Amino acid sequence: MKELGDMSVRQFIDISGVVAAGDFASGEQQVIRPEYNKDTADKSIEKRAVSDVDRYVQKKLLENIGRAFPKTCHVIAEEDDDGIHDVLERYFLQTNVLSADGYTLVIDPIDGTANYLAGAPGGKEKGKRNENFWAVSLCLLHRGEIQMGVMCYPNLKTILTTQKGAGTYINGKKIILPPMKFEPDQPIRLGSGFEPKPRKSMNLVTTGSVCVTTLAILKQGLHDERLRTVPDCHAYATSRSSYLTDLAAAPLAWQEAGGVILDTAGDPADIVKHI
Repeated sequence: MKELGDMSVRQFIDISGVVAAGDFASGEQQVIRPEYNKDTADKSIEKRAVSDVDRYVQKKLLENIGRAFPKTCHVIAEEDDDGIHDVLERYFLQTNVLSADGYTLVIDPIDGTANYLAGAPGGKEKGKRNENFWAVSLCLLHRGEIQMGVMCYPNLKTILTTQKGAGTYINGKKIILPPMKFEPDQPIRLGSGFEPKPRKSMNLVTTGSVCVTTLAILKQGLHDERLRTVPDCHAYATSRSSYLTDLAAAPLAWQEAGGVILDTAGDPADIVKHI
């Protein structure tokens, strides 16, 4: 391969090592011990417990892709401490910059941190039902447009892939959504822990992770035992995200499956350009 754009999504998976990184994070989930402080709303205490796993996963992904394609793309990622900074300087161009004319790699090492922590020893009991709902996420953009992406859900033994012009797949099965009618006054929404709150025409379902939300809305009609705990949903309405790492390849996965992305008025929207 001469450049990043020559990759297939399958090669993206193999080169990045995302499956191995996800398996590592899954193993660590069983041994880390989060320290919860019930007397404060500051969640930094909880997040410290998973930060080492975040850094390791992100560093491995960066090293694998950087060695294959040194100094060919920018990076937008969550972690940037001394150990990771060395890798970024060695293999990549600018950090936390969306390139207007080149490639940009976007990484979220653990999307769904609260769910991940809920599955750790000492995790909050009320969150246990969501302990498997997290993912390792990465995607590649070219000139500001998402080209491909991978969302790896280790505890669900599931992988979602998408590539521009090639479709969206869950565990190797191509996803094609049924036609939908947009009704701005009757949305079906997903927000953050799988707790349905029906209210006449509105069904609120929460996941705690954009990657899991994406899986929930794309698995319609897909009979896969690995996904039996993930609810069926039919549309996704949310406020604008502040970070590209939050969305990752979700917009492309949705569109490649036949979905449309609209603003609250029902007009076509380009999410990446509005971040």
